[in-house]
Amino acid sequence: MDTATIHNKIAKIPNRNRKRVNAIKMRYHLAALSVAAAANGAMAAAAFIPNNWDSVPAHSDNFPLSTQSLSLPPTTTSTQVTARSMTPPQAFSIKGGTHQPATRSLQGRRTSRLLGAMGPPDDDPPANSCPLDESSAMECLLESGYTNQQQQSFAMVTNVVVAPVESLRDRYESFESVETTNGSNMIKYNKRNKQGSNAVTAQMMAQAMMTDMMDADPATFMPSENGAATPSNGNGATSNGSAAPSKNGSAPSAHDISTHIANLEYNELVDDDDIVLVDLVRKNGMAPISRAFSAAGPSKYLHFDPSKVNAAVVTCGGLCPGLNNVIRELVHSLYYLYGAKKVWGVQGGYNGFHDSITFPPVHLTNELVQDIHRKGGTILRSSRGGFDVDKILEFCNKYDISQLYIIGGDGTHRGAYAIHQECMERNLNIAVAGIPKTIDNDIALIDRTFGFQSAVESALASIETARTEATCFIPNGVGIVKLMGRSAGFLAAFAALGSGDVDLVLVPEVPIVLEGPNGILPFLRQRLKEQGYVVVVVAEGAGEDLVGVSEELDKGGNRKFKDIGPFLKTKIADYFGEFDEEVSLKYIDPSYMVRSVPANGADSMYCMQLAQNAVHGAMAGKTGFSVGLVNRNAVYLPIPQLVAASPRSMDPHGKTWEQILTMTGQPNTAPRKTKDDQDYMAFDGVDGVPSGLSEPIVY
Repeated sequence: MDTATIHNKIAKIPNRNRKRVNAIKMRYHLAALSVAAAANGAMAAAAFIPNNWDSVPAHSDNFPLSTQSLSLPPTTTSTQVTARSMTPPQAFSIKGGTHQPATRSLQGRRTSRLLGAMGPPDDDPPANSCPLDESSAMECLLESGYTNQQQQSFAMVTNVVVAPVESLRDRYESFESVETTNGSNMIKYNKRNKQGSNAVTAQMMAQAMMTDMMDADPATFMPSENGAATPSNGNGATSNGSAAPSKNGSAPSAHDISTHIANLEYNELVDDDDIVLVDLVRKNGMAPISRAFSAAGPSKYLHFDPSKVNAAVVTCGGLCPGLNNVIRELVHSLYYLYGAKKVWGVQGGYNGFHDSITFPPVHLTNELVQDIHRKGGTILRSSRGGFDVDKILEFCNKYDISQLYIIGGDGTHRGAYAIHQECMERNLNIAVAGIPKTIDNDIALIDRTFGFQSAVESALASIETARTEATCFIPNGVGIVKLMGRSAGFLAAFAALGSGDVDLVLVPEVPIVLEGPNGILPFLRQRLKEQGYVVVVVAEGAGEDLVGVSEELDKGGNRKFKDIGPFLKTKIADYFGEFDEEVSLKYIDPSYMVRSVPANGADSMYCMQLAQNAVHGAMAGKTGFSVGLVNRNAVYLPIPQLVAASPRSMDPHGKTWEQILTMTGQPNTAPRKTKDDQDYMAFDGVDGVPSGLSEPIVY
């Protein structure tokens, strides 16, 4: 490609999309410069590269692309150039060898991102360079290789039904609003307090710190017996990150503020109208409608004055990897991002709200929670039952709680929503936020619950142990591993798939057939003849119709299960005995082991996302909500919608179960799929609106 051709291509680019056009122009410009480099050397070509691409006029066609402007000899015009990469340093393949011209870094975040997204100059524009907020989006996408499926009505979403989250801003005066401030959420606490020589701000910090000190032991500056605040952490800052007074009693300076406090402006603030679509996968026959939840993130306007916020955190129900991570990130977010006044930890689940003798509340400081994420379990301890809304609100009144963070499963969330409703009934300005937790991964609507991946990873060790036992003991070694899963077999299924060494998987969603053509016992006998050993993974809720239904309930109201493990072990031994064949059975029950481990890296990051977004939502005045990932995007979910669809089960006709069948080769005992079994939402509400959600909003 010669420089004249390059110039002609640029002239023909329509100016429909300014960002895309400029990116293409710059790439062609660099391609032309490489021609100059081939003829005159890299230094000559580098002279034409701007120091700052943002200084190039937005719609300018005056790029130095002609042979004359580059002072190129005539022979250069026939040199062929192909862009290998548009990420500096620029490498070009030129006939006769590869040349690496000297370049300066492309300054300007937007420009370099667009450059990196572009392919070779002769290619069509990629879709990620087509902003959907511009009128030319459709034309740009069509040029990128997409086809218009407008005629497919099921692929169109014309109505969006949003599950709205309740807001305290509608009932009470807010700390910030459109009428009182421009709003920016620039890490409010830090921007408000880190003003260097601003004496007024320094005085405010000193006063806030002295308020904490009044509840502390003045001799030791450590928490007093009543659990009051810790005024100093030993590095010149209080537990919430504010500055401690200097030794001579003067007001703190900007240099005394903890370096942990983030100092940044959010690049993107969440608007109340921002949503995340739920029903992204479109299938033939679906109505042109989709559910949606409010997008989670830092809000422009705060409902609460962070410096006056007293928050409480409680963990309820069974243990789960990541509980300490969530506690830690809630505390860090409240203190470091917003400068909250105080954070209380409620011990012993809901019992801790009214039994302060057995479960005294703990003042959570940044120092106290700094290393707790390295340990399993919860430092606040947990329990089932003990829910008493009157006692809980008495606690909130006593400790002046304005934000309550409740970590638990669907049962715990039902309690959380009851607290929220009572707060509204009593006209209490308290934000109630839930963070979903369950080892079974059976909370509906969200992608997954935190700790699930860590539990799967931990279960692999037990499966490997079972395999080792089965392969090393003769004859006919059988290793059985029982994992948690009351009504959902996600943990058993994912652990088996992750292992790849499992021969039979039993889950609550699929009936267990012992004998006959599809019986698991004949299957196990045949597999043993083939390979000499078998590994079985069973969920605790599997085979309830075989072992019987238990009427006994635990304190949380959950039915206790009869143990499927010993039942299965007995049935296998008896079946082989009918053939006078010996079997070596090893039964492993790691149920509580897999839920008490620390969170792995993926779950740790997920816990941070959940905790930070829960704090963002509560600070903005949202209440009666939970937080989670939907289609890999953080959202706020109204608790009624969350608990109404929970607990969820694994689809016996879905891809996960199909993957189990392809891996194990076991007989499929799932009932045949009928017309009533839909793997997408049935819009059975009035006029196509799903039941329980708001009226459709047409976008």
